Amino acid sequence: MGVLFGLQLWQSHHYTVRVSSDYLNGVARGIEKDTTGSLRTISLFLRDLATVAGQDSDRDDLRRAMSSRSKTIPEIRQAFIADADGIILVSTRADLEGLSVARRPYFTQAAALPPDRSLYLSSPIHVEQTQATVLFATLPRFAGNGRFMGVVGVSLSIDYFNQLTSRMLPAGENAAVLILTEGGDIIARAPSPEAFIGKNVSHGDGFKSHMALGRQTSEHRHVTATDNLEKLSIFHSLRTPGLPPLVIIASQPLDHILAPWRSQAVVHTLVFAALSVAVVVLSSLLWRSHVSLAASEGKLRGMFHEIPLGLALTTQDCRIIETNPAFQEILGRNDEALRDKSVAELTPPEYATQDALLLESLRQTGRFGPCDKKLMRADGSLVEVRVKGMRIIGPHGEPLVWSIVEDIGDERAAARALAESADELSRSNKELEAFAYIASHDLREPLRMINSFLQLLERRLDGRLDQECLEFLAFARDGARRMDRMILDLLEFSRVGRGENSTTETSDMNLVTRSALALLTTATADAKIVVQNLPTVRGNMEMLQRLMQNLISNACKYRHPERPCEIHITWERQADLAHFRVTDNGIGIAEEYRERVFGLFQRLHRSEEIEGSGIGLAICRKTVESLGGAIWVESPTGTGTTFHFTLPLPAN
Repeated sequence: MGVLFGLQLWQSHHYTVRVSSDYLNGVARGIEKDTTGSLRTISLFLRDLATVAGQDSDRDDLRRAMSSRSKTIPEIRQAFIADADGIILVSTRADLEGLSVARRPYFTQAAALPPDRSLYLSSPIHVEQTQATVLFATLPRFAGNGRFMGVVGVSLSIDYFNQLTSRMLPAGENAAVLILTEGGDIIARAPSPEAFIGKNVSHGDGFKSHMALGRQTSEHRHVTATDNLEKLSIFHSLRTPGLPPLVIIASQPLDHILAPWRSQAVVHTLVFAALSVAVVVLSSLLWRSHVSLAASEGKLRGMFHEIPLGLALTTQDCRIIETNPAFQEILGRNDEALRDKSVAELTPPEYATQDALLLESLRQTGRFGPCDKKLMRADGSLVEVRVKGMRIIGPHGEPLVWSIVEDIGDERAAARALAESADELSRSNKELEAFAYIASHDLREPLRMINSFLQLLERRLDGRLDQECLEFLAFARDGARRMDRMILDLLEFSRVGRGENSTTETSDMNLVTRSALALLTTATADAKIVVQNLPTVRGNMEMLQRLMQNLISNACKYRHPERPCEIHITWERQADLAHFRVTDNGIGIAEEYRERVFGLFQRLHRSEEIEGSGIGLAICRKTVESLGGAIWVESPTGTGTTFHFTLPLPAN
């Protein structure tokens, strides 16, 4: 019995690994298809360019033709034609013409390619002129008499191939996809390409084994050379005639692959262990004496009766032989009412298809589940349960089934209650937003009346009021004005995120920032503002304009009195998010106030010192969070303030 159980666990383990292997093989072939398509397009482009280069064409016309054609292939950064001495004759970048590439591998090795490989692809190369890491693809040119005439080539964006691997990245933490040269140099990886591009893994056990086997596809369990984790990896060699040989690796950690199998193995082991203990105890007692058999059977019965999970022993055609009290309590029936009853009689008709699949799984694998379903209680009500089981051999050699049934009604009820609470919270938030909008709109009317009558009173009593009375009237008007400003800000706050398309629209942050600066011409007149070339993000342009306007306005308001105001707006990519920074050299924010500043009507200075209602940063936070981002502040002592915020990038 132990051998059979061990064999069953081994078969389950083998099946789990086989499924993951097939999945990773599909990932590798998908990347092969996309990579081959890209390289074929580049090869056709270079062949066309070689044909044009062989004609007597004006250099400017040739450069324009190269530039126009290369723009149709997104992965191409620039194209060039070099003569037999390695001198660049024509390039889409005119500043490169006249430079020598004679000692570059992509020139020297292109001329030595075998007949079945007309295209050479380099390892990643860092280009000093552009500070970018690129790949070079080159094609040799020959005259009709076979004389070497030079090469045509392109530099390729590594980002294109990184995006290709990212799209096909397998599920699970620490999963990875790589594209390598045949020499083991990494040219693309997901995730974290920046940490691995250009590194060589030819010393890794998996890579060495794959290359030694000489197969197109091979499977390896090994400790990876890049992240030092034990993984299941599929190595797939790209060997398409006319294209450079590459190696594609798709891998998942074995811990991730085997986690479901281990969970099932624990359950099966516990059931098996319980049954094994019972068998050992009974065998031992039979060996000692027939008298103690009843006592031993009583102990086993006690465990069977006291276990909190429902247990049912059935025939292979699902007729109940025996149940424990927990099972009887779940169904509201006693053992006599359940005995010899078919499980199908206790199951609603809509689960017939699912039960048929469970029986098929039992016949093929010797186990089924876990799966969720409903069973009928004695009073006709339905109870939600989770069932799983395994096939065993009965005392006379007949196949029987142990089933474990767990009541999950409370778990499901809690989930439904949580969903209802979330819906209720959503409705409540919408009602509060509507209330804020209406209240803010209606409260402005009495303020306008107060301000109007104050002005009327001042004109009516003109010349009869002393200086103190005039100051009182000025205070009252100023208070009404600031109250009106606060109500307008509250109205704006309530509107943030109300638009249905706020997260489906896209906006160019360069245009957004220019629009915000145009509205702040006076405030930024004497400020130095440096803006990096910004990306396009998901979000409504009006909302994003208010965000940038508030942040730039704050930087101008809270400038340091002893130095000119400087503002820097920069960004960087973080996965599918754009991380922005708005940095100033102002008076800064003390650490204890860095969270408080995002609250409604939270001001750190009196209105007489710095104008404002204390709601601008609250609007910023609500804007960013409604778009799926986050906002926070850093303010090193004495060096100004940096507001960080993230916004989602478009899917493409």
